[in-house]
Amino acid sequence: DYSAVALRNCVAVEGERMYAAIGSKLYALQERDGALAVLWQYSTGGHIPGSPALGGDGRVRVHSSDGKLHCVTAEGEAAHAPVAIE
Repeated sequence: DYSAVALRNCVAVEGERMYAAIGSKLYALQERDGALAVLWQYSTGGHIPGSPALGGDGRVRVHSSDGKLHCVTAEGEAAHAPVAIE
């Protein structure tokens, strides 16, 4: 339940969509009827310690304590296999 977890980093904003990292998940959010709606969620293999980064290609990137960089499409799917960070 994401509503019980404090947001400790910044959200990334693109148009009307917001991306937030909470725990080990990346969420796409959008305001609908005065409330935030979850459009999708993407799970990584570990805690996401930093804020999501938006690329010029429309993809969102987060690093995770699983030691990998995750690249996610605007639809919430992995753009490619996560890249190990050494």
